[in-house]
Amino acid sequence: MFLNAKRKVHLNGVILLFSTFFCAVFATIQLNPITTRGNNNQVPCNTHGSRAAVINGGDTKLSVEQRFMRPRPANAYCVRIEACSELLTTSPSVEKYETRPFSVGGFNWTFFLQPKAYDQYLTSIDTEMRRFHQFRTTWGTPNFIRHFDFNAKDKEYIFDNDQCVFGVDISVYPYFNKWEVLSIDKTVYGPKSWKLKKFSTLIKDFYMSDEFSIGGKKWALKVYPNGNGTGEGNSLSLYVILSGSQTLKPYEKVYVRAKLRVLDQKQSKHLEKPILKWFNTTGESAGFDQFVSFTDLQNPAKGFIVNDTLSVQVEFVATSSTNYYSISPAQFLSTF
Repeated sequence: MFLNAKRKVHLNGVILLFSTFFCAVFATIQLNPITTRGNNNQVPCNTHGSRAAVINGGDTKLSVEQRFMRPRPANAYCVRIEACSELLTTSPSVEKYETRPFSVGGFNWTFFLQPKAYDQYLTSIDTEMRRFHQFRTTWGTPNFIRHFDFNAKDKEYIFDNDQCVFGVDISVYPYFNKWEVLSIDKTVYGPKSWKLKKFSTLIKDFYMSDEFSIGGKKWALKVYPNGNGTGEGNSLSLYVILSGSQTLKPYEKVYVRAKLRVLDQKQSKHLEKPILKWFNTTGESAGFDQFVSFTDLQNPAKGFIVNDTLSVQVEFVATSSTNYYSISPAQFLSTF
């Protein structure tokens, strides 16, 4: 149920903000949704002496795309191409070049260079958050720079005997990978009754019923014949208890909405009181110190004690359960 509901929301967890650094006409980056460890054999970016280039008419105002020059190389991956002029030929063999995978933010990526569609880098920043998912694995700039400008000697995009450098910055917005699901169970359960026979002879401070299961948890009823707390000496005390014979998950809380009753065994005019409680630990109880006064309890007309037998009952209206989940990036992507 939770996964179906999640399919209706946007994939904010893997929205990416990236900036790209090229000297070609078209480049894209592709997401491979596979977790990986870092690679120590990446191609170095800073491979030649300082050179400066100027962009004429560059607009640095905030927009979907910004272009400018900067001295810092790409932070995610770089590729240096020798015989760079071959990128502009008509040969099918260089129509597209894809780098080997590299790791950023727990994902594997590849970098595409498609010419057909140093210390200073022509930089294009996409200021929009881009959402990569299984149906959209690539983003890029289809018309990054004209061939004329790319070959211009005063730009020096091509240097040191026909070499050029391409790179990409990728910033991965953290995706959530752990969550919990709280489910409210409104299943109609039959009431659980418990009879205390020879009630007038009971001498212990309290008595516990046998355990019973409701909503995946174990419970029991607890009665103080002579009262407990504010009810001691004047009232019968009645509680429902989350049994201590089980273990809750860390930080788990159990929600209970129920009705406690002392049954009228003659006219079925039961004395009923509602409880609403979050149980945080096993052994906790919910109920009333002064559930029924001794005066009413011993009144034959009330029908609470018949043949020296007291009958108590609990009916659960709603309970909860909590489940915890943890997923990998690949599982997260395939979920949506």
